[in-house]
Amino acid sequence: MMGAQINLKSQIGIGSIFGVDLDLLTMKDVVKSSTADRPENIVGIKGKVPRILVVDDALENRSIFISLLKPLGFELAEATNGQEGWEKAASFQPDLIITDLVMPVLDGFEMIRRIRTDPQIEDVIIIVISASAYTADRSKSLEAGGDDFLPKPVLVPDLLEKLKLHLGLEWIYSEEVVESQPALELTRPLTPHKASLTVPPSEEIESLFHLAMRGHLKGIIKQANRLEKLDGKYTLFSEKMRQFANNFQEKALLEFISQYRQENT
Repeated sequence: MMGAQINLKSQIGIGSIFGVDLDLLTMKDVVKSSTADRPENIVGIKGKVPRILVVDDALENRSIFISLLKPLGFELAEATNGQEGWEKAASFQPDLIITDLVMPVLDGFEMIRRIRTDPQIEDVIIIVISASAYTADRSKSLEAGGDDFLPKPVLVPDLLEKLKLHLGLEWIYSEEVVESQPALELTRPLTPHKASLTVPPSEEIESLFHLAMRGHLKGIIKQANRLEKLDGKYTLFSEKMRQFANNFQEKALLEFISQYRQENT
């Protein structure tokens, strides 16, 4: 789907070697694009708070959108497949839906079609997110009733521009808030102080340390979600880890975990 190749060399009784050749952007290119185009000082939205429903079967993908949009003030809901997305849209009444195409139970195409025939939610704005490199999939999603399309990997400036365009948003910038509202605690991304965190047991810290050493960011997000569900007291600690992982701040993540590893030692 991404125009790449998968190769296999195999010998009976010895083993197999799989090779994957992908044409991807380097992180340097992504960061350069983001810093050039994205207003880094956006801290909120003027006027009515829009509701956004994120539909994707991958927890990591949903977490990225949530961690980006929630600090800006959006009201968010999640769904793990097209069937759940359709039902959640009817109850949540979102202003906009961000959806993947390839999902279990009900794919994105069919979910869009059903939404467009549901009188309660037929006018909701739908942005399709897909890793497919085929223009046919883009056309097919728009024909099904999607309003716009973004290819994966999604660049932050592109997403924010689409939201601004379709929802008619007016951003609040940090300079404006500093002049009128000195307290920014509710509008800035969460950056909890070390003293306010409840740290998980040493065995959990050790597991997180090894994941961070390997640069396994998806594993970090998965463990952060597990810890948060295990006990609410780990929420701030988990949110901090997700923030580092979602922004690909591997060095900062490793330093953050290492300090508690040293303390436990």
